[in-house]
Amino acid sequence: MNDEQQVELVVPADHPSLAGHFPGNPIVPGVVLIDLAVAAIRGARHLRLAGAPNLKFLRPVLPGDRFTLYWSWQGEKVRFRCVSGEFERVQGSLSFTGDAG
Repeated sequence: MNDEQQVELVVPADHPSLAGHFPGNPIVPGVVLIDLAVAAIRGARHLRLAGAPNLKFLRPVLPGDRFTLYWSWQGEKVRFRCVSGEFERVQGSLSFTGDAG
C-alpha cells in the first residue's frame, strides 16, 4: 500500500459491547473494530463514512488484544487492515464523503 499510515489500538476488556458478545467467551464485535478504524482514519478531518463495500473478518480480536491498524487513501476510499501478532484480523475498504457538517 502506498503512503500507508498506522496506529496501535486496543479494545479494553471492560468495553460495554463485550458483555453480550459472547458471555463467557467474549470477542470484540466487528462493528466495534470498524468504529475504531473509522475514527482513527478520519482523524481531524470532517468526513462521513459513506460505505463499507468490502470487509473481511479473518480472525477474532479478543478483549485487551493490541492490534495495529494500517491504512492508505485511494481517492475517497481507504484500504485498511488490522494486524495483531503475526495474524491479519480484519481487512477491507471504506468510503467517505466530504464535510460531515
